[in-house]
Amino acid sequence: MLKIIGKSFLLFSVLTIALFLSSTTNAATTDFVADGNVTVSSVVYNSLTADLLIMDGSKAESWNFNSDNFTVTNPDTSGFTVGSNNSAVKSIRVKSHNENRETTCADNTTAGTSYVTLPITADTYSVYPSSSTCEVAASGGGSSGGGGGSRTRTPPVAPVTPATPAATPAVPGVVPAIPASLALARASVNASFNRLLNVGLVDEDVRNLQRFLNSNGFVVAPAGPGAPGEETNYFGALTRAAVVKFQLANEVIQTTTDEGAGQVGPRTRTKLNELSNISVIQLQPVSDVGKQELIRSLTQQLQVLQAQLQALLEVNN
Repeated sequence: MLKIIGKSFLLFSVLTIALFLSSTTNAATTDFVADGNVTVSSVVYNSLTADLLIMDGSKAESWNFNSDNFTVTNPDTSGFTVGSNNSAVKSIRVKSHNENRETTCADNTTAGTSYVTLPITADTYSVYPSSSTCEVAASGGGSSGGGGGSRTRTPPVAPVTPATPAATPAVPGVVPAIPASLALARASVNASFNRLLNVGLVDEDVRNLQRFLNSNGFVVAPAGPGAPGEETNYFGALTRAAVVKFQLANEVIQTTTDEGAGQVGPRTRTKLNELSNISVIQLQPVSDVGKQELIRSLTQQLQVLQAQLQALLEVNN
């Protein structure tokens, strides 16, 4: 009788342990799904401490809050979004652990409604609040790490409106002069664009895009983040506005409300790469009339650049 009881107890113990291990394994692989907004309290970044919100419907393999640090592991392709009810939070930023760099940033324009969407690449991401907007932080004007403190940004000056070229009557048999913006392609970054660039992206491709736009007359900002010589790696509202100007000038879109306005999609990339690789031979006028027209166009562009330089010098002084 004791042997039977002993064997039964042993079998019961083995089954219990097996069920426990099975349930533990399943828990480790079960995706997290936010059923309503979930508050992550007191996330710290530099001198700012604020609550963040995992937005309703967000999915990931898991998330963790430890030592004031909020991390998310393997966000789901259906989306994992984070916002904040705190108006002191000017932006919400995301850093990849694998790449050891910031990959995404979104301004907290409307507290409690605005949010950042995490990348879907398998990785662990740190999510943290910032007291600076994405554009200010990207330009180096946000709070600094370590010893604290901040940098003061130079106030922007009003944009300088380029002069409108006078209409030139068509001359039979003469190839029209190349606009100054195309002529300046010789001085632009010879970059190759091969993927989607859109608002919120933080990447070196964005810096190359801003350099190209600035060197071709579609200035991202006359002064401040994204201006000539002050290009950043953040794709914000100023970069989007410059892309729209480029798209309209090159007939990629017809109006600012067209689909794809402000983002660097396939058609825009094709035009960017085409102009980025224009050779010096293609830029040569084919006649004396074309040469004079090119000189006139370049002179107008030079006047615009001189006016912008003067405005920058006045601000710095």
